[in-house]
Amino acid sequence: MDELRPTISSLVTDQYGPYVIQHVLIHGGSKDRSEIVNIVMQRIHEFSSHKYASNVVERCIETSPRDDLWHFIEELSAPRDGIDCLLPHLIKSLYGNYVIQKTYPVPRRPRQGLLR
Repeated sequence: MDELRPTISSLVTDQYGPYVIQHVLIHGGSKDRSEIVNIVMQRIHEFSSHKYASNVVERCIETSPRDDLWHFIEELSAPRDGIDCLLPHLIKSLYGNYVIQKTYPVPRRPRQGLLR
C-alpha cells in the first residue's frame, strides 16, 4: 500500500487502476480502506461521473460500514460550484446513476429533507 499511496487518485481514473484499488478495498485492512475512501470522498462528484472511477466509488459504498453510508449521501447531495444539489446531474449521468443506486438501500434517518 505504501507504493500505491501517492498514486491513488490517478489510479482511480486509470483504465486498469480501479481493479487494483478495488482489490485493496475488498482484501485490504481497515486502515487502507479508510485511506482510499477519504481520497475518493474529496473528489466524489468528479469520480462518480467518471467511467472508471465510478466503479471505485461504488466499491467504497459497498465496503464501507453501514453507518458510514450517510457520509456518502451527504457528500453527494452537498452544494457544489454554485449548484444546490448535484444529485439530478448524477442521476442523469451515464455512470453517476449507478453510484446513486448503491446508496438507495440505506435505511431512512431523521434527515429526510436532505434529498429535497
